[in-house]
Amino acid sequence: GLGDVTKLADNSWRKVGIALGRHMKGAKVKKATLVVDDVPGTKISAESVIELLEGVALVQYNFDELKTKPNSKAVPLEKLTLAVDAK
Repeated sequence: GLGDVTKLADNSWRKVGIALGRHMKGAKVKKATLVVDDVPGTKISAESVIELLEGVALVQYNFDELKTKPNSKAVPLEKLTLAVDAK
């Protein structure tokens, strides 16, 4: 879980995104939809959503150019759809 949501800082959302990205990468997810809604007890700002997406993106990066044997087992995330409530 997220723990005490009242103590979440914007940087915490990047860590949540990293954890989510690692999970998707480990499960070899190619396409996903991320539904972003307010967490009870807090408001998710646009900056928080950006931090979340940055975390997911950071995990997806692989630098294989200098490797003699590129990571052929890596499955890139091809599409991430973001769904938000436009209140």
